[in-house]
Formats: sequence, structure tokens, C-alpha cells
Amino acid sequence: MRKSISICILRAGGTNCDQETKAALEGCGVKAEILHTNKVTHERRLSNYHGLVIPGGFSFGDYVRAGAIWGDVIRHELREQVEAFVETGRPVLGICNGFQVLVEAGILPGLDGFEDAQSMVLAGNIPSGYRCTWTAKSSFLHLGQENAGKCVFTRLIPRAGFLDSQLHMRRESCIPNR
Repeated sequence: MRKSISICILRAGGTNCDQETKAALEGCGVKAEILHTNKVTHERRLSNYHGLVIPGGFSFGDYVRAGAIWGDVIRHELREQVEAFVETGRPVLGICNGFQVLVEAGILPGLDGFEDAQSMVLAGNIPSGYRCTWTAKSSFLHLGQENAGKCVFTRLIPRAGFLDSQLHMRRESCIPNR
């Protein structure tokens, strides 16, 4: 059954973990294909996949803000495809910079579907600059389920419940209270 599952790993200039992501997915027994954003834009092939992964790295060099340029490309060039993909309930996973791209594209936090205006921001590091450290043992991720159980990654968390897990974090996020 897993061999019939196919995952699209979207890439752009600056992504650097697409090969590792492909190897990990194939190690789980699913078919994974790495496609450049331009290929998906011109060939309209996203609907042929069961899942979408946006990998980490430094897309477009992160010259503006982490994930901002690639997020803008997705928002304007792939919006219809990604919106249709998400509406069918297929999973989308952003790894590291890929998560930042999903925020910048307006796909996350996903409380009201694909958002016209970005409603979540990632705060800069304090102190500024690149930083990659493990959090203190007392720092935990409190992952909540806010979308009526549709997300494949959180649907087993009870509504208004939280999954607590130790966290390796590079940035803070800020979303509006609703």
C-alpha cells in the first residue's frame, strides 16, 4: 500500500535537505519525487501527489526574510494548486525553512484556509543572526489541535488538548488570538 503513496518534495534555489527528505520518505516505503517550483508551476502536476513537503535550507538565500521570497512565489504562482491540494485534505509538511515558507505564503496557521493576508509572523532571533541551539530542558513545544482534527500530524491530539514535547527551535512565532 505504501508504494502507491507518492509525495512531492518541492525545491527552489537554496534548499538543502531535499535529498535527505527523499531518502527518509523512501525509507518509509513511499515514492518521493523532488520537483523544482518552476516545474510544478508550468506543468501543473501537484494534484498527482498524496502529500507535499517543503524542505529546509535557505531558499533564495533568505535575503529578505527567512522564507519570504519562496513564500511569495508560492502565494502568487502556485496558490490555486496548493489551495486545491490542502482542501482535499492532503498533508503538507514544512521542514525548517519550509515551515517559514508556509507562514510567508499564508498557508499557516491555516485557521481560515489559505489566507489572503499573512496572519502569522516569525520573530527574529535574539540576539540577531543565525543561531542553532538546543533549548533548555524546561523548554517544550506545546502543540495544540485547532482545526477540527483535519491535520494528519495533530488529529490525534484531543480538541483543546496539547502534546508536550522537548523542542529544538530556531525562531519564535507569533499568531493572533482567536
